[in-house]
Amino acid sequence: MHTAHRDSSELEQRPPIKIFLSYATEDKIVVRETAVALSDLGLATFLALRDFRPAAEWLPRLEHELTTSDALAAFLSPAFRASAWADQEVGYAVAKKKKLLPIQLDLVSVPHGFIEPYQAILASEMTSRDIAVSIFDSLSDYDDTSLYLKYLVISRLGSQRSEGSLRMWAERLARLPELSDTERKAVSAALDANSMIATDPVLRTDIVTIIRRLRTRIEPETL
Repeated sequence: MHTAHRDSSELEQRPPIKIFLSYATEDKIVVRETAVALSDLGLATFLALRDFRPAAEWLPRLEHELTTSDALAAFLSPAFRASAWADQEVGYAVAKKKKLLPIQLDLVSVPHGFIEPYQAILASEMTSRDIAVSIFDSLSDYDDTSLYLKYLVISRLGSQRSEGSLRMWAERLARLPELSDTERKAVSAALDANSMIATDPVLRTDIVTIIRRLRTRIEPETL
């Protein structure tokens, strides 16, 4: 996976990656909890039941949200398959060439129709937090979203203060194929700025070991 170098200030100004959450009403609890977890990870979401006002002219808004989203996450269940609107949302996303992320909420609701070729995230035994992290990881595999997510990983290593959260972000760091010299310096600066890491030598050693294992990407010379 190759990504062009960008200054971190440019990434800071980029709107958050937005995910359209397509689901059946019966599954609204797990979807709402996943939306909260995605927000905690720095990703934006759109849920029709949360974001639509009663009596609003919702169809143009729905089209707008689908058009402006980076990806569609389809929460597959028997109710989803029975929903004509859910399939139409997926079809619209396909037409707009959006990334498709099937989330299989049980063992039988496999991807169908437009999303049949896509590997589903098997979420039948996942927490909402686990689902959100799996969505984050899936988006990290795409060139046009990976650089922003890499920026998020580095910035969260500098800002988070709980060991559990820091280890989760360190795991995201370990999934990266490479770091440029500039990105390595940014990670080192984040570690130095985080008092939690500074006072936990085991945690710091674990993160430094991850950094050393990552390949170094050669940055193009600037004229």
